[in-house]
Order: sequence, then structure tokens, then C-alpha cells
Amino acid sequence: MQESMLLLGKHHIYVTSQYSAQPTTLIFIHGNSLSSRFWQPQFESDLSRYFNLLALDLPGHGQSEPAADPISSYSLSAYGQVILDLLNQQKIVSFVLIGHSLGGHVVLELLPFLSEFTCRGVVVVGTPPLQKPWDQGQPFLPNPNAALLFQEQATDEALEALSMSMVRPGGEAWPLLPETYRQTDPLARITFIQNTLTGQYQDEVALIHSSFVPVLLAYGEKEQIVNPAYFQSLQLPDDCSIMEIPQAGHLASYENPAFFNDLLKGQFA
Repeated sequence: MQESMLLLGKHHIYVTSQYSAQPTTLIFIHGNSLSSRFWQPQFESDLSRYFNLLALDLPGHGQSEPAADPISSYSLSAYGQVILDLLNQQKIVSFVLIGHSLGGHVVLELLPFLSEFTCRGVVVVGTPPLQKPWDQGQPFLPNPNAALLFQEQATDEALEALSMSMVRPGGEAWPLLPETYRQTDPLARITFIQNTLTGQYQDEVALIHSSFVPVLLAYGEKEQIVNPAYFQSLQLPDDCSIMEIPQAGHLASYENPAFFNDLLKGQFA
């Protein structure tokens, strides 16, 4: 496994990769206040027998540097530009974009740009496609712990409650969440939600309808953050698949990695 720091646009971005001379690269994009380490169950699996693997820390997350200009850097479009810069700089030819939660929204907002590349498909996990106006449907469940993802700081007790909300009831929390939360630039949480609530996002359902790239929407069977019923309420094109991941909550690829990894192999190997 190779670790590197890349200059992508104006951002110094930490990237982890595992290349095995495969034709297709899986590119993993983490969620809010997480990092590329979230994808450890994928890097430690047999996926590298079928794909090249690449994961990055978004600006202000993990080992990537905080943004010098938070307002212009902590938004879906700005995060998306980092991915585009990565694809162009590294000359990645054939790939699949895989995003979790916030990372899934980044992936969906990239759909109009993917016709310029050889993208075999996108997979988003725990990401309800947002519509405009914001109040269409109920994409999220009423969970007070989720508000911590948009606050500057949190106590140990609050982060423990958030950790348990991110997995299925009674499940095993991801042990690194408190660390990655504190490692994240607090302005990334605050500025991102301000940018989003002021309309700095696309109608992601409309983007799916106009996409030439196959889209797979996945969510955990035991979600406590995202509303599973919301996915079923959407009017989506026939080539957009919806998949429920059993015995998993919001961190589905961590909670049930065997199912998730087999899903990727079945779709793209």
C-alpha cells in the first residue's frame, strides 16, 4: 500500500493507493468527519485481486491540510473538483466512484462531468439523493446526534452517542470516529452545512435522471441517520439500482464488509 500527499488544485491531499495492474480503479470517498481510514475493510480484503484501490482524505479531513479559504473549499462542488483534479493528474482511465454519506453526495454531483472519462459506474452508500427544494421528502431520520456532524466540537460523551447512532442498533461502533472527528477542521463541518443550506448543491435526483453512468444507491437495513423509506419514494430511472445492505446501519461498508465487497465484485469485476 502506498501513501502520498498530492497537490490537487490548491489543496494538499493525502492519498492511499494499492495498485495491482488491474484495468479498473475503485476510488473511495469518505463521509463527513471521517477519513480514508474508513475504507480499511476494503483495503484489507481481496478486492485488490480484481481492482486497483485508491482512497483520499477530503480537504480539512484526515491527513489532508485544512483549507486556506473555507467558504470556497468546503462545499460539494469544491470537493468534487478535487476528485476531478485527481482523475486528471493521475491519468486514471477506467474507474468506479464509491462515496459514503457526504462522499456519496460528492459523487452524485460529479455525474454531469463523468462523460469526459471512462467511468464504469458510481456507488453511493448512506446517501439519500437530495432534491430541490430541500424540503422534498424526508431523506433523514430525526436523530439529535447527527447535529454533531455540523458543529465545531463535541464532548467525549456526545461522540460516543454519535458513534452508536452511525451503526445498527446494538452494533459495534467504528473505533476511529472520535479521532477522525477531532482531526477534521471544525470549519469543514460548519462551512459545509452553511453552504449547503444556502443552496450550494444540485438536484441530485435530476442528475441521476440525466446521467449516462449507472448509479447504485445503497443503504443499511438498520439505518439510524438516513431514512430508508425515502429511497423507495423516489422516482428514479430504470438503470438506477437500490440495494439494502443487511445487518448494517449508516456505516454499512464497515459493518458488513463481506456483503459490500461482494457487491462491488459482482457489479464491476
